[in-house]
Formats: sequence, C-alpha cells, structure tokens
Amino acid sequence: MTEHLRVGEQRVSVERENHRGAIEPEHEIDVASRHLPEIALVVTDVVMPRLGGIALVRRLRERRADLPVLLTSGYAPDGDVTASDLPMLDKPYTPDQLTRRIRDLLG
Repeated sequence: MTEHLRVGEQRVSVERENHRGAIEPEHEIDVASRHLPEIALVVTDVVMPRLGGIALVRRLRERRADLPVLLTSGYAPDGDVTASDLPMLDKPYTPDQLTRRIRDLLG
C-alpha cells in the first residue's frame, strides 16, 4: 500500500509492505542500494531482527554518505542511538508528528 504525505510543496510517497516471516537484511540493503539516488529519506526502526536500524544506516551510508535518515523507537535510547547523532522520533508518534519531522529533515 502506498500513502502520500504533503511536505511543503512536495508529495511524499510512503511505501508500506507487510512482511511475513523474518526480514532479510541483505536483500533489503541490495534493493535499497539499487535505488539510492532516488531515495529522499530512510525511516527505520532502531530495533529490528538480525540487523538494527543503526547498522542498516551505516551499511547504506557506505554507498551514499549523504543519505538522510530518521530513526524511530519505542524503547529508551541506548548508547548506540545517543552516540549516533542520527535524528530520532520516539514511538508512539502521530502522522502529524511524522510529517513535521520529515519536513524538518528535508527542508
């Protein structure tokens, strides 16, 4: 399912996929890597199976250093998150909070 948000004059598509079973990090990184020039922002959870959000961002930024990211988490920040200097949005959040945060990050 694709949802659309308005961020300033830009229309932002939010792709949602329902995954069955475990997420395959290497496949996800491969798919994202093929589309890195087109990706305006990566929004990822900090805690995920097999490969956490910070590790995912590090891997993607090996291929595109200027890739904007937004981490989300429903857990108290741990050392990796606070030391990462990556933007964070705490869960739960509303669609308006997400839209404002995206607007802030994309200018």
